[in-house]
Amino acid sequence: MNILLVDDDAAILKSLLPILNGLDGHTVRVSTSFDKALEHARDLGAVHLLITGVVMEPVDGFTLRDRLRDRFPDLRTILISGYDLSDYGAQTGGYTLLQKPIAAEDLRAAVGRELEAAPSEPRVRDEEEGKPEADRATGEPAKETAKPEPTPVAPMAPSKPSVPAAKPVSAVPTAKAPDTPSIPVPKAAPVASVAPSVPSIPPPKAAVPVATPKATPAAPPAITHSTDQPRPDSQAQAPLARPPVAASGPSIKPSAAAPSALPKPTGVPLARPAGVPVARPAGMPTARPTVSAPGATPTARPAGTATPVPAVSARPVAVPKPQAAAPAAPSASGAEADELTGKKLGDYRIIRRMEEGRWGPTYEAEQISMGRTVTLQVLAQDEKDDASRKKQFIANASAKANIQHPVILSVYEAGEADGHCYYTHEHVDGESLDAMQKAGVSIDETTALLAVRVAAEGIAFINSQKAQHAPLRAANILVGSDKRPRLANLATHGESDAPDTQAEIRELGRIVSSALPPPLVSSGRLQKLFAKMQDKGEGGFQSWAALLQAVKALEPKIIPADAFKLGAQEEAAIRAVESEKKSQKKSLILGILGMTSLLLAIGLAVYFMFIHSNERNTTQMVKIPAGEFIFQDGQKVTLPEYYIGKYEVTMGQYARFLKALEAEGTEAKPSAAYDHPDQPTDKTHYPRSKATWDTYYGRAKAGKPARYIPIDLNSPVFNVDWWDAYAFAKWKGLRLPTEQEWEKAARGTKGLKYPWGNEFDPKKVNSAADYVEKPGPNTKAEVDGYWWWSPVDADTGDTSPFDVVGMAGNLNEWTSTWEEKDGTKFPVLRGGSFRSKENGQPNVTATFRFVGLDPEYSQEFVGFRTASDTPPKD
Repeated sequence: MNILLVDDDAAILKSLLPILNGLDGHTVRVSTSFDKALEHARDLGAVHLLITGVVMEPVDGFTLRDRLRDRFPDLRTILISGYDLSDYGAQTGGYTLLQKPIAAEDLRAAVGRELEAAPSEPRVRDEEEGKPEADRATGEPAKETAKPEPTPVAPMAPSKPSVPAAKPVSAVPTAKAPDTPSIPVPKAAPVASVAPSVPSIPPPKAAVPVATPKATPAAPPAITHSTDQPRPDSQAQAPLARPPVAASGPSIKPSAAAPSALPKPTGVPLARPAGVPVARPAGMPTARPTVSAPGATPTARPAGTATPVPAVSARPVAVPKPQAAAPAAPSASGAEADELTGKKLGDYRIIRRMEEGRWGPTYEAEQISMGRTVTLQVLAQDEKDDASRKKQFIANASAKANIQHPVILSVYEAGEADGHCYYTHEHVDGESLDAMQKAGVSIDETTALLAVRVAAEGIAFINSQKAQHAPLRAANILVGSDKRPRLANLATHGESDAPDTQAEIRELGRIVSSALPPPLVSSGRLQKLFAKMQDKGEGGFQSWAALLQAVKALEPKIIPADAFKLGAQEEAAIRAVESEKKSQKKSLILGILGMTSLLLAIGLAVYFMFIHSNERNTTQMVKIPAGEFIFQDGQKVTLPEYYIGKYEVTMGQYARFLKALEAEGTEAKPSAAYDHPDQPTDKTHYPRSKATWDTYYGRAKAGKPARYIPIDLNSPVFNVDWWDAYAFAKWKGLRLPTEQEWEKAARGTKGLKYPWGNEFDPKKVNSAADYVEKPGPNTKAEVDGYWWWSPVDADTGDTSPFDVVGMAGNLNEWTSTWEEKDGTKFPVLRGGSFRSKENGQPNVTATFRFVGLDPEYSQEFVGFRTASDTPPKD
């Protein structure tokens, strides 16, 4: 059966998708936008079950459900939300409602019930005319068909509290940290990309899994160090996980057959490691996007197609949509048909020949069992009998399969059929920059900037996975018909020489600038970017991180302001939804006015108690006297007198900051009066996102656990990046401490190793001693009492000689100090956290520091405290 999962929060998709993929016999598609969801529905032909978030922008889940039911009358629906929907009984009645965060067992049970009730062959109405296809065939007028009432299912949401509607009742699971997933991932579930345009791919029934490597998620070195390596489960399986590299060449454990013998079935799924981190891609909604690529669905504004920057050119500035050619016709890229075009190769029907790759020809093909379009890479005919080349070909495919990132094309499976060795990967409905240049087609400046970002982000991710990669070529950057660039999977096995970063950046600049029409670049800012990319010396980019930072700064200036305007139909849909919501609110108000004074008094009392929880005063600051202290490994430093926060900034304090911003601006665009001058223009100060903040803060106010983690208004604020910390401090009339100020306050003047002394005591600090990655209802903390964060004033013993609390553990903390690394400056992070480890042991020394994190980095273990040169006013 076909399942469609829709939510505008990519973190929710990442947490739920592995659970759905673990259900055998079903096809799952994911989307973060209304339009993409409809497109997936058309591609599937029939949708049995819709799982959709309710509070989405610009089109909500109710509208999406109703639109799909017009076409699929038997559609079953599960609604998911982090808000109290008790005021929307008319829209939720009779439907299963799951509250975020969603437990894996709850989702499986709900899906099982709904699919059991769904017909195996649901009715499908004609999409254009809105009437049954049988009526269209006969030409008779369509008969009115009443929508069947859904089977009543008791909502699984908590009981309604006596508080006003739309108050958050649970926390949105955040999945940005690859090693802190919100919901357990079934080991057998292949993890698909959560990019809106990439459907998840359950393995074909005929395919035989070759290997399932252990996931090795990348995490900040300051937090976790792991040397675990994936190992094949048995000698009988041909390991398609990334093989180890030896000095003498690739070493791959053979299967029962010779190394060159490939399985004869049509294909074998390549290993897909669970837990692969998903970095923030261009063209995909993120927690706090600074810019959205054309075709993306950013928060609070719909996707749009970027308007090309005018340029004088005799060539068209467009991206033609390739059409599937007849078997004997030449491809859109100009490649002629060959003996495979139009034929069947295993489970694949070859549509057209595309380009000649490093290993042989590539084809557009249809995977028959899945009904999907793929790109099929075939080993060249003159090499198919070479055992070593076949072995290397499969090893390369395996290396690519281990790389999962939204901007990089995913590899599906490898196999051998009819004497041809092949592997398949995700297909892009578009052309490569190489093919476009040969066809005389140019790109605009918006697409050029996004192409640079995608290539830089993709290669940086491959490097972060300690994987080797092939040299970048113009054929490796593909532009879809929606002008969304993607990067071919460059991961490879057996490349001996690590490519020079500056040389790669120069080649990327040459490739992209060559795809622009004369006079190449009209934007002065973009000209400077390409010029710096070509600089071989110190004036050039020293790292991919430095290039990415420069691209992010340019995006708001290069991408046209009207690229995200709503279409007339979208505006009408939004107005209709808002009108319906206003009408419902009016009815609610009239109902409240009709209550008796006694009930009103009780309701106000409960509401007052709910809002005013037991938040304690944790705003005190400690005076640090002037004088000398020992810094790091023995350096003596003298500092003047200053003041520093006794505790980390709390959820309650940060909530007042956000409320002040909203009062000075609007809810959609809070005041920017306290922003740092270099802060990205589209950023807000909601930690991670407004939806994430609302749900975590709602749990904190109610004093209810979030994902089985105790939380209240005295818990430290987390998920804040450096820009957030800076703005909060400025709003308070304070600042962030320098790292020297931070360290003196933490270890005193005598250079203590820990705030309390020189011996580690796990009971004195909230460290990783009790850390549980995925806590449950029965989780216990036996050492320090906390498995994640603790209240900032918790009496753990983590107190410095100056009486400053929580500087060894709890959360890592931002400082005002910036330091250069690989040619780029980064803010310095100080102190350990509840999950900081080194060599498997808690690392909470007072000298702990980390450099190399982007100022937009935010996690559930990162917070801050404030400082001042003068005594605080309050």
